[in-house]
Amino acid sequence: MVFDYATLKLLWWFIILALFIVFCMLGGRDFGVSILLPWVSDSDDERRVVINSIGSTWEANQVWFITFAAAIFAAWPIVYATSFTALYAALFLVLFTLIIRPPGIEYRSKLPSKAWRQTWDCALFLSGIVPALILGVALGNIFLGLPFHFDDNLMPHYEGGFIQLLNPFSILFGLASISILAFHGSIFLQKKLPAEYGERLKKFHILFGWGFIVLFVLIGMWIVWGVNGYHIDAMLDVNHAMNPPQKQVSVVLQGWLSNYHQYPALWVLPVVTVLAVILAMIAALNVASTLAWLLSALSLVAALLTASAALFPFILPSLTHPQHSITLWDGTSSHRTLQYMFWAVVIFLPLIVAYSSWVFSVLSGKLNKEDLKRVESY
Repeated sequence: MVFDYATLKLLWWFIILALFIVFCMLGGRDFGVSILLPWVSDSDDERRVVINSIGSTWEANQVWFITFAAAIFAAWPIVYATSFTALYAALFLVLFTLIIRPPGIEYRSKLPSKAWRQTWDCALFLSGIVPALILGVALGNIFLGLPFHFDDNLMPHYEGGFIQLLNPFSILFGLASISILAFHGSIFLQKKLPAEYGERLKKFHILFGWGFIVLFVLIGMWIVWGVNGYHIDAMLDVNHAMNPPQKQVSVVLQGWLSNYHQYPALWVLPVVTVLAVILAMIAALNVASTLAWLLSALSLVAALLTASAALFPFILPSLTHPQHSITLWDGTSSHRTLQYMFWAVVIFLPLIVAYSSWVFSVLSGKLNKEDLKRVESY
């Protein structure tokens, strides 16, 4: 084996986090566009232009989500099993809204009926706002802890319900998720659509940009003064295989800030998040579309790293049985499995990135109503 077990566990935390971040930048962009679809277009042709802005690449972007889920299944099987036990209804709802996206894009313009097209417009809107909301709510509940435990056979048992997930703290996360993805989508649309859309999009840059900043700050204040965090007091050697219950965990106020106290340089992450959103708004208002999109992507990355740095090394904290919380040290597959999968990533991921980059470069450029005359348009 090239890497020891502990190193591989840490590497796979980075890999899975990177896959999720890439999905949020690309697939989240599509969510944002879908959220804005009813509001940035006045006519049917204008809606078609908006849909065509993501129509050629949404499938490739969604593959990153599938890859993220597959990586969790293979590298963190206990996390996969527990999350689908605890969040089954929420994840099923996300899956349903993702399923209605393909016919919404492919079939919407096949019939001239106004009712037909409005139905699919509604479906596309739901396919953007529902996943954005639920993924944010899920992250909020991870900070609070999920009510689950393991029995003697390591079978996960969830003690809560779907409604319990919709608490004020997690809903704040959901609104922040909608805001940043809608902001990201509005920046992308400015880059992709004709100049005539620019004035309409400016108000969304400001609304969702400042909306996210306010929500981000409120969430941070709540975590500092109103949410208990988790801390590992004792555990086995991280270089060996172990189960989640084989550790001692304490729950303390400001526990999620322990990594920030230990490594003060991490405070740059929330600062970069806010600054990137502000600079993206300034760039967008000055029609520097490419720079604005890069800054918007940076804000997404920094926001996700801010949350990840706080949670590290926890993946799924347990509200009812803190010692059963799953961390990156005790929720992984075997050493050999992680090793083989790592080399598969080293070989295939660069090919996927290269191909995806080529596709995006070929499909770059602005759209207009003349493009709707092409056979392959949506």
